[in-house]
Amino acid sequence: MGIRQETFIREFLDAWGDGTAESRPQLDRIISMMAEDAVWQLWVPGGPVIRGREALRREIERQMSYVTHNKCTIR
Repeated sequence: MGIRQETFIREFLDAWGDGTAESRPQLDRIISMMAEDAVWQLWVPGGPVIRGREALRREIERQMSYVTHNKCTIR
């Protein structure tokens, strides 16, 4: 992976939050970093498949109604 791609991924993950209770996902930033036809499979494998930016926005908003302490980590 090149530095440009790594920077993009790190910025995308950072937009989800820093793991504190006060931190919330930056929804507009997250959605803007996705392709119009983005596909997200929840609870892989076998979870529901969400397709497109607007459907992804609704799903993230739904999850934000009950999830806190968001943080994505590269392992």
